[in-house]
Amino acid sequence: MENKSIEKLYLVFFILLPLVFYTKIIDSVLIPRQLLLGVFMTILILVLIQKKIKFSLLPYKNAFFLASIVFLFFNFISFYQSIVVSESHAVFSKIVLLFSFLAITTILLYNSIIREKQLVFYVILFGLIALSTAFFQIAEKTIRGQHLFRQIDIITGNFANKNLLASILFLCLPFYFIGLNYEKRIKYTSVFAILATVLVLLIIRTRIVLVASIVFFTLLICYKIKQQFQIKKRYFFVAVALFSGLLVFVYKQFLQSKHVKLPTSSTTIFEQYFYRLLDSQTLKTRILFWENSIEMCKEHLFLGVGLGNWQINFPKYGLNNFEAIDIINGQSTLQRPHNDFFWILCETGIFGLLAYLAIFGIIFYQLYFLIKTAKSNVLKWKFFYLFSAVIGYMLISFFDFPYERIEHQAILLLIFAIVTSCYYKLTSTENKSNKYVLFFLLFPVLYSLLVSFYRYTGEQHAVKMYQAKANKNWTDTQFEAKQSENYFYKLDNTSMPIKWYEGIANFNSNQIQESESCFFEAYQLNPYNIHVINNLASCYQVNGKTQEAILLYNDALKISKNFDEAKLNLAALYFNKKEFNLAFSTINEVAINSENPKYKTYLIPILNNKINAFLKQSTNKLQVNAIVKNITTKEKVLQLYFDSKKANVDFDSYIETVRF
Repeated sequence: MENKSIEKLYLVFFILLPLVFYTKIIDSVLIPRQLLLGVFMTILILVLIQKKIKFSLLPYKNAFFLASIVFLFFNFISFYQSIVVSESHAVFSKIVLLFSFLAITTILLYNSIIREKQLVFYVILFGLIALSTAFFQIAEKTIRGQHLFRQIDIITGNFANKNLLASILFLCLPFYFIGLNYEKRIKYTSVFAILATVLVLLIIRTRIVLVASIVFFTLLICYKIKQQFQIKKRYFFVAVALFSGLLVFVYKQFLQSKHVKLPTSSTTIFEQYFYRLLDSQTLKTRILFWENSIEMCKEHLFLGVGLGNWQINFPKYGLNNFEAIDIINGQSTLQRPHNDFFWILCETGIFGLLAYLAIFGIIFYQLYFLIKTAKSNVLKWKFFYLFSAVIGYMLISFFDFPYERIEHQAILLLIFAIVTSCYYKLTSTENKSNKYVLFFLLFPVLYSLLVSFYRYTGEQHAVKMYQAKANKNWTDTQFEAKQSENYFYKLDNTSMPIKWYEGIANFNSNQIQESESCFFEAYQLNPYNIHVINNLASCYQVNGKTQEAILLYNDALKISKNFDEAKLNLAALYFNKKEFNLAFSTINEVAINSENPKYKTYLIPILNNKINAFLKQSTNKLQVNAIVKNITTKEKVLQLYFDSKKANVDFDSYIETVRF
């Protein structure tokens, strides 16, 4: 029998979920929403215990929960592979919290303690709030005079970025369609929500979500045709496969076209929209992420690199194929491969991925069974909506990271809970209970609250640390770094160890020994981050550990051969050692358009040395006199070098032959 007080807790949770954020931490929504879910689950479990509500458990021979437990097991043992255990706790605390949410929600639905209809309505409310925040930002942007289809990145709807907003709106679609079969109030609200969702998705132009939406609506249309004309299942699946193949073919032909150019004129805004929708540059970049991920999983196939440690290991496999300067120079670091399946494979190994895929496989089997045995057309459609949404979610997961986000997983797991509870209501005859199950599920919830609280505190101080560092207030930077770091928070959200920031502050305060110690600890946590490697090498260089510094600079350049900072520091080291040829050959590899402020500063003395060496050795007195007469300033020294680079002539040869 339903319990309305329990349902009200779910109502409060789903209303607050899209609204909870805190701007004074790095990621304003991730940890606050994990804390919200943790608090909700704690209250829910305590209320269930206090009310002494009796319920039956699902059968012990439950394939879905068995696969989930296997998945949890491989997540847990991946801790032993982790370089940074704090990141493993961060991920594992989310997973076990979400598993508790799934388990309790499924049990409550299975026992009819909460009503499915009410949960569907709560998700509709959730979706309407998400749409409202998106429309508010669209209106605000329009009032400022910005075109509807431009500067769309600011439309986030309290979901961190526009892509995550798009994917959460997609996940609400099946609930809107289910709502079409409810009373008029909910039906009309659902119609509005569907139309509004399509409009927002078209405006913010997240391509994979648009593809998922096309697949979703195509499946619904095909299923309607199948029902209308009694088409056999094999023809239905063939038609869907052919349509999908057609989409892929059209997109591929577009990419191969040599005549496609992105227009830039403001008078062709809709043309721009269309071509940017089909632009492949983002996909090409993500393929590079995946190539490194494949190399990572080859090396760690069985147990993975450890939860949360993809970001640590990614640079190990090289940044040399990237074109983006911010990635090459380590200004932008990567935290995820933009593919949840590669992410899980890399971090938990092949068995972790197989368990994860098994969860989806079991859900698809249960949905197939429920559609096949449904006694009414309304029920068939309800399960088909959910089936189509899960297909769409998997497509999105292949190009983005909804797996990381609390709100996305809460909606997805609610779908799983509805499907699994309905399936076992039809197939189960067992009626067993266990009064300790709630106490058992309380432990992972409390663990999650503990981890998220410490990470929340760490992020608060990290924001203050960034501000102090930007203001070059090194005393405050040191203080906030020490306050920020704790057992569960060793890296910030850009994969940089907190100790690295403390090392920067110490170095700039001329506390070189303390700085070296901090950078060494940072290096142990993130041994493939090129800035961490470079800074430790610089400390070694200052402290006279020249050979260790050279090795580290070269390690950084193996990861990113165009990393200017390491090249320049290495060139300076060679110059100070009076190894002038090595100094020149090193700095000669830096692009002449480098924006690094050290470039010209270091280049001038190295070039002067090169020119002086020529003047001393040359027997061509006319050329020597011409150089002495004409190369009289720093600017002219640089111009001589840049002219040689533009002419693609070795500098030594250019000096000998140049005419003034």
